[in-house]
Amino acid sequence: MDSRWIKIIAIVLMTIDHVGIILFPDIKVLRIIGRLCYPLIAFLIAYGCTKTRNISRYFLRLMMFAVWMQIAWAALGFINPALKPEFNNIFFTLAFGVLAIWIIRHLRQGSPVASGADKVFFVGFSCIMAVIVCAFAGVLQVDYGMPGVMIIILFWAMMQIKTHKTIDKFIMPVLVLVAFNVLYMAMSGWGAQWWSMLSVIFIWLFIDKKRRAHWAEKYSFYIYYPLHFVILFIVAFA
Repeated sequence: MDSRWIKIIAIVLMTIDHVGIILFPDIKVLRIIGRLCYPLIAFLIAYGCTKTRNISRYFLRLMMFAVWMQIAWAALGFINPALKPEFNNIFFTLAFGVLAIWIIRHLRQGSPVASGADKVFFVGFSCIMAVIVCAFAGVLQVDYGMPGVMIIILFWAMMQIKTHKTIDKFIMPVLVLVAFNVLYMAMSGWGAQWWSMLSVIFIWLFIDKKRRAHWAEKYSFYIYYPLHFVILFIVAFA
């Protein structure tokens, strides 16, 4: 299962979640299924940071789309007050995650993570950057808040450190998800978020394959995200 299939699964899960939010708020199982979506998106963003040739362009692309989406979202709320947008869209969260990784990479000057003490330094430094950027994201009240940014940074850090094949493949993703859920629970108290732990199954099945994605596939999530909202809003408020 490569990044293409992870993206497809994440999009399907996201759609189920938003159908539950907008059309069937009383059907709780739809929201539970949707909890598996964001960790997969965060994983893909972190993975993208390891593959992109220009991480600054990656960040700017996410941020520009986030601003555009926020303006469109506010316009929808102005047209129909029933929508009441109360938080910045998910692309701000993703952009802040990439920003933190960009800063860490820049300060390390692209040097690989060596063994021994350097791994300890790398983990500690990544944690400090995570706290700083996550705190800023929390002040701005981005979607998923501080935990949403933190999980991107932790997934990326996990991909940089090579220890043991079994630990890297199976144990580390679990630890990242536990950290994400503990922080999210501490800040929101929403117990249903713990179902996101099941997303680790898809991460375990992930295989890193080298391939060149078509531009349509590369930007599919950018296109689908606003499009599916428009369709759901038309159905809900027509």
